[in-house]
Amino acid sequence: MSWSARDWRQFSALLLMALAAIPLTMVMAAALWIVQIDPRNHYAFWLGQSAAALIALDLLGLSAILGRRTFKFKVGDNSVEATGEEADRIMEQTK
Repeated sequence: MSWSARDWRQFSALLLMALAAIPLTMVMAAALWIVQIDPRNHYAFWLGQSAAALIALDLLGLSAILGRRTFKFKVGDNSVEATGEEADRIMEQTK
């Protein structure tokens, strides 16, 4: 069985996002080390915070790649439903 173009795109996105977290983790560790040495260095603190935020965004992106593609939100009487391509196929199979 060969991979489709969609599978290759998902794999490359997963690989690139996983590899992007490595240098961000090193930047965050270096910033925390500098803050430990000099607690008054607020530039290093905010650099570490920014790296942590980018890592969180990276993890959110990974979960979007790997996760289920059906989202339902309901607030009061209003509801929003977003369904992706993969979820459509699964829903079609269950009917």
